[in-house]
Amino acid sequence: MMNCWSKGYRHVIFEGDNINVMKLANGETTNIDVTNWIRDIWRWAAKFEEIKFCWTNRNSNLCADILAKQVIPSFSSFHYYSYVPEFIRDAMSNDYFDH
Repeated sequence: MMNCWSKGYRHVIFEGDNINVMKLANGETTNIDVTNWIRDIWRWAAKFEEIKFCWTNRNSNLCADILAKQVIPSFSSFHYYSYVPEFIRDAMSNDYFDH
């Protein structure tokens, strides 16, 4: 969310294949164990003009599945791609045309 904001995106849709996380982000359910994370999500969400958190079937979100399985460099807690990595280009095309 922070990255989208810093890039100037103000109308965004976040898709995920974990229905429990999507329900938490949308305020449909609660879980005391992740309350602080959800509050952070809602604070960031309030900055956008339009934002949606949508569940999608894992088969329709192959890019996210591939990215989730990538090894993060040991010197970092995340990895940011400023371009579409070669290893997900085919999957990205499939995800796009499956919608």
